[in-house]
Amino acid sequence: MRPCALLLCAALAAPAGAAMPQIVRFPSADGTEIEAGLFFPRGKPPFRVAVYLHGGPHSRYSAEDDGYVRELLRRGYAVAAVDYRGSKGHGKAFEDALKGDIGNRDVEDVLAVVPALRRNVLFDASKIYLFGESYGGYLALMTATDPRNVFAAAASASGPTDMLRQFELLRRCKDPDCLRAYREMKADAGGDETTRRDFLIERSPVRRLERLKTPLLLLHGRKDKFCPVEQVVDFFQEARRLKKEVRLRVVEDVGHDLGAHEQRETFLDAVGDVAAFFDSK
Repeated sequence: MRPCALLLCAALAAPAGAAMPQIVRFPSADGTEIEAGLFFPRGKPPFRVAVYLHGGPHSRYSAEDDGYVRELLRRGYAVAAVDYRGSKGHGKAFEDALKGDIGNRDVEDVLAVVPALRRNVLFDASKIYLFGESYGGYLALMTATDPRNVFAAAASASGPTDMLRQFELLRRCKDPDCLRAYREMKADAGGDETTRRDFLIERSPVRRLERLKTPLLLLHGRKDKFCPVEQVVDFFQEARRLKKEVRLRVVEDVGHDLGAHEQRETFLDAVGDVAAFFDSK
C-alpha cells in the first residue's frame, strides 16, 4: 500500500472491488496526520465519494469492512475509509488520543477529510457523503450535528445516539458481551454514567439535534443488544419534531452487525438504501 499525496492519486490506484486501497494522508485541525484508504469505482471521474468510518473506535479498516466498501463501489461511489484518532495501527498515542474525550478530536479528523477530498480533481466536490457503523455511526452523527459539517448527506448504521442512556443500558445488560462493551466504553469516556454524567450528555448526538442541517439516514437492527433500537427511534422522533430531514430504517431479524454473513441479502439491501439515499442528495 503505497502512500501518496492526495492530489496526485490516480483513479486506477484501486480497481473496483479491490481489497487494497491507495493510502493517503492529510492533516487534521491540530496538524495530526490522519490516514485514509481510497477505493475507486469503475468509470470516469469526477466520482461521488463516501467517507467510511469503521467501528471500534479501537479498530481500523479491515476485510470485515469490505462488504460496505464493495457495495458502495459497485454502485458507483469512490470510498475514503478514514482511520480517525483512536484507530489501531498508528501508535499507542494515536490509539489513546480519545481517552476521556470521545466525540471531539475524532470529529475534527472526519471534518478535515472534506477539504482534502475537494482538492482532488478526481472527486465531485459537491457530492461528498458520510457513512459509519457502530462507533463509526456515532461519529457520523456527531459530525453531522457539528455546525462546521459540510457533507452532502450522512448515514449511521447501529450508532448510539444517547451516550448516557447507552451506558445505563449496557450496565443493566447481563450478557457478557454487553459487560465487556461497557468496560471498554468506560475506559474511553474516562468514567461512567455516574462519574461523567454531564460529559456523556454533552457528547450525545441527540442533545445536538437542533444543529443538524445535513440530510440523515439511520439504519438499525431490531435485535441490536449493544445499542437497543428504542434509543434510535427516540432520536428519530425528536428529529422529526424539530423538522429535520431524517429517515429511519429498522432492519428486522438483525442485531448490531448489519454485515453479518448469515444475513447477506438483508445487508446488501440495507447498503442499497444508503446508496439510494445518497443518490437523492
